[in-house]
Amino acid sequence: MKLKEPDYMREKALLRDKFPFSHATLWRKAKEEEGFPKPYRLSARITAWKTSEVNAYLESKSAKGA
Repeated sequence: MKLKEPDYMREKALLRDKFPFSHATLWRKAKEEEGFPKPYRLSARITAWKTSEVNAYLESKSAKGA
């Protein structure tokens, strides 16, 4: 049985499980790169990314061979 992925991922989990780059690179890409998933402000001190958007981005990159 496979566990369901959470709807949102916080930065620490995102960098550990999905993206092989630094905190600074994550935020630079979120700000500047076309098509990169944008963060959502869930509360005053919590920012997260939608897991579905992250997975779609990764699938599009692997399909392009990037």
